[in-house]
Amino acid sequence: MQPALVYRTPLWKEIVALLLAAVVIAVGVLAFYAAYTEGDLMGYVVGFMLLPFGVIGAILSISSNTVLRLDAEGVFVQPHFLKKRRIPWSDIDRFEKSIQTFRDNDRFGVSEHKVAYLGIYLKRPEDVGAIFQAVHAVLGSIDAKNAAEPLIKQQGEGHIFISSLQLPGNIDKLLAEVRAYHTQATGGAAQYDPNEVLPSTKGSYKPSLLAILLGIGVLVFLLLFAATSVTGMNVEQLLDSIF
Repeated sequence: MQPALVYRTPLWKEIVALLLAAVVIAVGVLAFYAAYTEGDLMGYVVGFMLLPFGVIGAILSISSNTVLRLDAEGVFVQPHFLKKRRIPWSDIDRFEKSIQTFRDNDRFGVSEHKVAYLGIYLKRPEDVGAIFQAVHAVLGSIDAKNAAEPLIKQQGEGHIFISSLQLPGNIDKLLAEVRAYHTQATGGAAQYDPNEVLPSTKGSYKPSLLAILLGIGVLVFLLLFAATSVTGMNVEQLLDSIF
């Protein structure tokens, strides 16, 4: 019997995600405090926008340490805290590397960002459950130019995707290990092309000029908001003290 393969989200990734969530929560709390002390309606708006995202991010960052486990019985998967399940080997068709491309076209150019996923493709995808189907609906825009042809042919509701951000190490190496385990667990019934060229996330982030300007604007706004909340000065007083 093969020993189990267990993949956990690395601690450093969880810490980074938790710190980012903590920053968002802190800014949201500061926004509420400023709104309460100064009667500024915008503070309540900012607080209501940021706090839910921060809390959800914090929960996600600590909720799914073991995202994938392979053993003789099948695959245990928990890509997020809302759902987990065990899938027997008889229900699994194959494992693939998927690339989702997010694009935004504007008059200043094209902003593009790519994310890699480990895809688990089922023989009966309708059995996967409503939560996984909802997640797939969000991740359904996998770019055909960046994915292997067999992967595109198998697109459909219900397949499971685990982001590389949740997985340890290199996703290509992990995929090779998972495929080898799948082949052995099924007695050679599952076969993969050893010469397959996997899709790449090279050049995964290409911001347009508008995206860069918006990012700078948001960062400046957050810094000014935090500085005015800490010092008690308004924006004009703060800028006068600096310049």
